Amino acid sequence: MKLLSRIAAQVGFAGLILLGFLLCFEGKIEIPTWLQPLGRMHPLLLHLPIGVVSLLVLLPLLKKELASTAYEKVQSFVIDLGLILTIFTTLLGLFLAQEDGYISDAVSTHKWLAVGLCVALYALHLTQQVEIKNKWVTNGLIGLGFLLIVLTGHYGGAITHGEDYLWEPLMDEEAIALDQVSLFTAVVSPIIQTKCENCHNESKSKGKLVMSTEAGLLKGGESGPLWRTDQVDSSLLLIRLHLPMTEKEHMPPKGKPQLKPHEVELLSAWIKEGADMKTKKAEWDPSSTFYQLAMSQLERKAASGTAKYDFPAASVKTLQALNTPFRSVYPVAVSSPALHAKISVRNYYEPSFLEELLAVKDQLVYLNLTDLPITEEDLSIIARFSRLETLILNGTDVDGTNLKELATCEELRLLALSNTGVTEAIEDAFEGLDKLEDLYIWSTKIDSTVVESWQNKYPHIRFDLGHIPTEGEMLKLNPPALANEKMLLQEGEEAILKHNLPGAVIRYTMDGTEPDSSNSPIFTDPIPIKGITTIRAKAFREGWLGSEETSFTLFQKGIKPKDVELIQPTNGNYKGSGPSTLIDSEKGIASNFRSPFWLGFKDNPMETLFIFDQAEAVNKLVLSYALNMGSYIMPPQKIEIWAGPDRDNMRKVKEVRPTQPSGYRPNTVEAVTIDFATTEYPVYKLVAYPISVMPAWHAGAGDKGWVFSDEVLFFSPTD
Repeated sequence: MKLLSRIAAQVGFAGLILLGFLLCFEGKIEIPTWLQPLGRMHPLLLHLPIGVVSLLVLLPLLKKELASTAYEKVQSFVIDLGLILTIFTTLLGLFLAQEDGYISDAVSTHKWLAVGLCVALYALHLTQQVEIKNKWVTNGLIGLGFLLIVLTGHYGGAITHGEDYLWEPLMDEEAIALDQVSLFTAVVSPIIQTKCENCHNESKSKGKLVMSTEAGLLKGGESGPLWRTDQVDSSLLLIRLHLPMTEKEHMPPKGKPQLKPHEVELLSAWIKEGADMKTKKAEWDPSSTFYQLAMSQLERKAASGTAKYDFPAASVKTLQALNTPFRSVYPVAVSSPALHAKISVRNYYEPSFLEELLAVKDQLVYLNLTDLPITEEDLSIIARFSRLETLILNGTDVDGTNLKELATCEELRLLALSNTGVTEAIEDAFEGLDKLEDLYIWSTKIDSTVVESWQNKYPHIRFDLGHIPTEGEMLKLNPPALANEKMLLQEGEEAILKHNLPGAVIRYTMDGTEPDSSNSPIFTDPIPIKGITTIRAKAFREGWLGSEETSFTLFQKGIKPKDVELIQPTNGNYKGSGPSTLIDSEKGIASNFRSPFWLGFKDNPMETLFIFDQAEAVNKLVLSYALNMGSYIMPPQKIEIWAGPDRDNMRKVKEVRPTQPSGYRPNTVEAVTIDFATTEYPVYKLVAYPISVMPAWHAGAGDKGWVFSDEVLFFSPTD
């Protein structure tokens, strides 16, 4: 207690002086880059002082339960802890406020209230030190502290979530009267409010862009105007929306709620027709594309607002059993019994993944089976999910011959069949899908002429063929794919590349160079694999733009140890399937590092012992690792190889330092091959050290990195 009190006294005194200095000279101070990540911890830590100060208010309820001396010690402890946490949290908040975008009066008020809270808690701490027993002084300071933390939290919420965030639930929500407001206010503004304004408002204007006012929307940000009505496709707003999710400039940022396709379509039509903010519903031309999309949006909103699911919810135990690394099942909304399910990773799919979902067939309303080996036979299982509203079958192996079976899904409103083998014969199934509203069929054998006739016959269904190229327009090919089911090949197994578009030519390299359209070899026959091989490939076809490059690192099985032990434990929940993960011949996927095929290390090095039945001659070791920079997963900083007759008598036979990336790269599985003089021992040890400090170019510069490994391979001189 006394130690904490002394720390609180020093932190409080020095902290208030530092806070005063930063506030007085904040316009002239530049926060160093290495401190900026600390500032971003402010939203994580601010809940701690809130909880401690709230506890301080509740302590008097326990006064009768504790002896006087014990109560005073507890109260003093809570005051000292609250002071320390509040000082540190306020300092981090001032660091964060130096970033671009925090410019409003709410930010200034938030800062001064936080400093006022620090002063109040320091005064409360002093009353304990000089043993002021006046309860009115103590209770007054506690009450002031509580008031200040409520106000500070309110203005903090306003910075992130907008004005009146704290009191918003208590306010009456006024319905929009369509005859009194513009269509922009009715349908476009709500999209911007929910998907954009958290980062672009008058309190927090990232990129100097304010989207919470019409004036801000028209002005744009530091990158220029948000739209061009004369060149819609060149509009900055739409370009950012259409960027791949992996791109840093994609908006909204990854992890934030994304716009739905119909919302993007609505924004595009609004911009194309002049980005009008004033015209009311009655003044629009009913034949206008934007008007029709706006009406659909309003109808959709009305339907979702009245949608009620009165069926019983699945048990928590059932949901826990269904959630695996390759299958996620969760409610579509808080407290809703309706469920959303998605199954991922084609190479590891098993029919039981779908069949087991029948345990929630009465609750499942959304099912995503994209790129899985789902066939026509599986439709009979899917047909048992009678409450399905959305079914995503893009990239599956269905051809539509049994699509009629889905007639039992009487609530089905959206069906996605893009990039499948379906033909115009699927029309026979339309009669049984009475509530179908959206059918996605781009990249199929169905052409626009057929869709035009369908649109006349079934006006309640929106048929989406995707982008239809104009005459002379060239489209880009998709990258080639690997036909092999696994990336760890048996001895003698060869690599096979494939492309779904007939006539596409695959060119590849194996020497680390980029494939081109004229000099690189054409893939015709399976490629022999020796040891560890990286294949870089592109697809080309006359009349099409060449694809983006893709690469595959393939592994050939080596000598398998009898046993493996982890000397240092893994970190977090990244335990894979235990130590055997490293010798089970199962390869992981870098974007799914939570799967049971990866072991993750951060605080500890990956220190692993491999034990053979007898002495084995080894001259090469391969460590397979994940590269996922957005998740701080990097190549090892250093790798050591040890060998010996037993675990207590080992010598280092090799040490290497893999080259670290100089910038962001796509998620991928890589490997480092370590050659060394032939040794013949029954026990080998590998030590791989995680990168201790993320590089300066990374968003997490200064933080520790991770090492994730899925396999370690040993090779003898004869391999």
